Amino acid sequence: MAVDSAGEEAVRTDLRLAATLGMMVLCLSTQNAFAVGTLYTLQENGPQDLRINIVILAEGYTASQEATFVMNAGDVLGDLLATTPWSQYVSYTNGYAIFVASNQSGADHPSDPETPFVDTYFNSTFESFSIERLLTIPPNDFDPDYSHGAGKVYSLLATHVPSYDVVLVLVNDPEYGGSGGDIAVSSMHPAAPEIVIHEIGHSFAQLGDEYDSPYPGYPDIEEPNTTRQTIRELIKWNAWILPSTPIPTPESGTYSSVVGLFEGAHYHASGWYRPKLNCKMQSLGVPFCAVCSELHVVSGYNLVSPIDSLIPLPGPSNITTVEAETLRVVPKMPAALPLKIRWFDNGVPTGVITGDGVFTGLDLGPGTHALKCVVTDTTQLVRIDPGGLLKDSATWSVTVTAICSCPCHADPACDAVKSDILDVVNTINVAFRGTAGTVSGACPYQDTDVDCTTATDILDVVKVVNVAFRGANANTEYCSPCAP
Repeated sequence: MAVDSAGEEAVRTDLRLAATLGMMVLCLSTQNAFAVGTLYTLQENGPQDLRINIVILAEGYTASQEATFVMNAGDVLGDLLATTPWSQYVSYTNGYAIFVASNQSGADHPSDPETPFVDTYFNSTFESFSIERLLTIPPNDFDPDYSHGAGKVYSLLATHVPSYDVVLVLVNDPEYGGSGGDIAVSSMHPAAPEIVIHEIGHSFAQLGDEYDSPYPGYPDIEEPNTTRQTIRELIKWNAWILPSTPIPTPESGTYSSVVGLFEGAHYHASGWYRPKLNCKMQSLGVPFCAVCSELHVVSGYNLVSPIDSLIPLPGPSNITTVEAETLRVVPKMPAALPLKIRWFDNGVPTGVITGDGVFTGLDLGPGTHALKCVVTDTTQLVRIDPGGLLKDSATWSVTVTAICSCPCHADPACDAVKSDILDVVNTINVAFRGTAGTVSGACPYQDTDVDCTTATDILDVVKVVNVAFRGANANTEYCSPCAP
């Protein structure tokens, strides 16, 4: 579910405000500070180990352009999180910006006769590998030294956000360009938000380009959204293809809105296929197709669990039949449907469907119980989840010991011989004759309500007979159930 324009603007406004406040608090002005970078929190929805941490780093921004970078980073993050499927999982993310100053603005343009090279922190350059718009940082064909580019990025990440998941270098250059990989790179061209979303599709969801223009020398390795397979049953996204959709799929308006097998992908005009006629991995300004959206969601759950916290932490515990065990599972909160929660007792559904499980020893019964809570994201964005990543669970072992708040009468006759013929006779006398008395004077006959119902009746007789003549366990027969 994509957010509307008002919602998008609200997201961007909140991010700008957070960035501005962070800058007022964190801004450092010494040259040494630039060397180690300055961290800004754009948004924080939870602990870093429980969130997808998106980190944006400054490239080609001078010291006087620090505020501009933080604003740009907030805008780019806002645009990303307003895009499906990110918009459904905003609460799963944290956003950070790291500023480090460059001596000059922009990026290298090697074929520009006037200013081919500029002095920037990560030594970014266009025209990488002879592709005009391919904007990269070292190591590349212009500068193979890892320490001049990627090495600096990872050093800053280790200092400020070691639990990073998505990394973007934002280059202060108006020329159109970018690249994917473990570190996504984007210029500040007016199409920058779309470039960023596309490039993060590469680095986050491992998606491939769906272009059909040639890229000589690019390895012919399939990505999750590209394939050479034409047998319907073997197509990796077959779960999204309707039986009525022909394979391969004609590039016509009839099939423009469905998932199929469209020829042209992975820099090949023929022999390679993509899931949809058009998708953001082929053309900027259009949505991700269903397959690419699914891969984003699954990639997210490869990093974080649908469960946020457990109270108490799973482990063994002991209660009696007159006590209760309270277990709590705190799920994450996607913007669409709430996560499905189900509790099980030794594999049997309990009927509890919220994160708060209160289990009484009386209801559980004596013995050891594996109380398991399963949390599942049932989003319609995902049909293929072979690793079961959209589901997580926690299990507590609870041992219940039988105990009654009223006496358990294994010896109603009080003759020190438990559950014999005298106990049966005594219980029958009270139940049917109203007779009460003593055998030896040691104790009265009145304690004959062995099932704790406040009345002596045929059920009490049955219980005493079971123990006396059928070998039933007295604790179980007399004490379970037993009213508190």
